[in-house]
Order: sequence, then C-alpha cells, then structure tokens
Amino acid sequence: MLQTVIAEVTGGGQAPAARRLLWDVQNEPGLLMGQAPHSSPRTVLLVDRLHRVGAEGVSAPKCPHCDRADRLTHSIKRMRVCGTCYNRAKAEPCKWCGRHRPAAGREEDGAPICIKCRREKPAYQEECGVCGRLGAVAARTADGPLCGVCLKPPVAQCGSCGKLRGCMFAKKDSPRCRACSIKQEPCTDCGRPSRVTARAARGPICENCWEKAPEAQEPCQQCRTVERRFHFGLCRRCAGERQLRTLLTPPDGQRRPELDQGREGPAGPHPPPDLALSA
Repeated sequence: MLQTVIAEVTGGGQAPAARRLLWDVQNEPGLLMGQAPHSSPRTVLLVDRLHRVGAEGVSAPKCPHCDRADRLTHSIKRMRVCGTCYNRAKAEPCKWCGRHRPAAGREEDGAPICIKCRREKPAYQEECGVCGRLGAVAARTADGPLCGVCLKPPVAQCGSCGKLRGCMFAKKDSPRCRACSIKQEPCTDCGRPSRVTARAARGPICENCWEKAPEAQEPCQQCRTVERRFHFGLCRRCAGERQLRTLLTPPDGQRRPELDQGREGPAGPHPPPDLALSA
C-alpha cells in the first residue's frame, strides 16, 4: 500500500522523490503520528493519503494553529498551515477599502492593496495585448499584459491522460491538464469517486450528496426556511427574488410597485418567518 500511495503522491513513482519520502518516514517516525506539518508539502500529502486509505496508526495532518484536519497548503516560519490561518496571519489593512486581507500588491510607499481593489481600481488596470480590453493584468508576456480570459496554459501532452491539452507545469516532467489536476476522492456518503464539494467532519462529500447533507441545511436569513443556502445566506427562492429585483430596479433606485405583485406565483405567497420556522 505504501508503494502505491508514494507513486500517487510523486506523480508516477519518480525515483528521487520516492527516495526522499521514504527517508523522511524512516528518519522521522513522528510524521505519521501528527508531526507532518513540520515537513515538506509532499510529505504532508503522503501522510494525508495514507490516513485516507485507512493505514493503521496514521494520524490526519492537522493545522498547528487551528488544529483542524484541513489541507496544509501554506507555510508560516517553516510550519505547514491551512489557507485560512495563513491569510489571517498575513492580513493587512488595504489602502483603499481598509479591510484586513492578504496583500496582493503594494504601492510605491509600501502600502498594501487587497486582491479585490487591485482588480477593480482603474489605476491598476491595463489594456490586454490580445483582446484589447481594459482590466486587471493576469500575466505579462513578450506581447504585453494579458487579462485573465486571454491567459491560457501552454499546450502539452498531459502526463496523466496522455492528451494534448492546456497543461499546468508544462515545462516540467509531469504536466497536468485541468481535468487531471482536479483530484477525485470517494464520497463519504455515496462512496463514488468524484470532485469534492465540501469537507465535513466525517470526510469529503460530493456535490450531489452535499445538496441533502445535514451540514448544508441552514436557515435562510430572510424567510428562515431550513435548506441549503444559495447566495449570501439566502435560500434559492429569496436569492432569486433579490437578484430579479436588482436587475429590474432603475438606476435611480426607485422601488417599482409592480415587482411586489410577482411575489405570489404558482406556489403562493412567500411564507412569513414565523410560519417557515413552525413548518
């Protein structure tokens, strides 16, 4: 089992990477007992895979800051941590909006700029060298700046499926297309390998099962109906009404009375909060 997991982690069992992983496990037995955050990203991935396949005595890697069994995708002072703790540790007040977020860029005086302001502020937008549209710069090439739409990964033969597609890591030994880069895992509820939509305390959950999972059922902030919230804490019906009202409201913001007449459709009027709670 160990050899199979190592081959999966190293992208086919590359000899140098496999040897380093085996040395880490041999020299530091504590890696399998909760000390994985002190090691390299590939070692953390190895321990996580061993835990998921049911290896006896292997503990799931936990973030040393929040103690949650989450993906340890970042590092702080050579310690592997989850993305939430990393963003919280690196957050600074943005120069424009004032919100505490990780800095996506800095002004000449060193003032931090969050990713949202960097994308939306006209001062940071440039004309794309391909489509000519004015927007945020996703990458710079010899032909000029490129927007996120025109930025495409280079075409290469995927090291997993063997097809010629736009691949990440195209200049390395193991290029991966987008489809193969999205790892599938067995769903905890249905057992079928699929893309992970959410991770509950009991394990990964696919999109179909998450729709009915108890963890996804929360009261709507407007009508208090308990179901999967769809948009900004609202159920599907309340979110649809809000978006429709936004689209049909004129620029002056004046409320249109005829919009209220559409609330009583084929399903009847929207139930008041007290009825929704007692249902």
